[in-house]
Amino acid sequence: MGGDTGWLSLAAAYDALSDSVNRFVEGLSAPHDVYKAFGSLILDAKGSMARLQEKQREFPPVDHPVVRTHPETGRKCLFVNRAHAMRINGLQDVESRHLLEMLWEHVVHPNFQIRHQWRQHDLAMWDNRCTMHCATSNFTGHRLMHRITVLGDRPH
Repeated sequence: MGGDTGWLSLAAAYDALSDSVNRFVEGLSAPHDVYKAFGSLILDAKGSMARLQEKQREFPPVDHPVVRTHPETGRKCLFVNRAHAMRINGLQDVESRHLLEMLWEHVVHPNFQIRHQWRQHDLAMWDNRCTMHCATSNFTGHRLMHRITVLGDRPH
């Protein structure tokens, strides 16, 4: 009816990395920019460049740790995604690109995923601090979604 949605466990992905990689990425940070993924949508509209620049001033890139600790469980999670992470601070461009590609490829492994097949009246909730939403393109017709985002804590 409504296609599938997947979620990735960023805690399971962190746990599955080698100890050497875990030690390397611990303490690194990456600027996340919402306009990396959604800037083209704004650019398609009338007055787009001025609007994009205004939105970028309103919501500038924010540095996030590559590994964050969940404030309630204490569990460590990877916190990078292809849609928003721009680079790894403190690394050369080529190092940053390769490390991000490796982490992005790692987190989407099927071992860290669950998939939900939507039916009428389903409700899904997830914690963006330790999971990553992964929409699929296998839905036909229309899907109605209401999204609420709760103000989060500062990643650490």
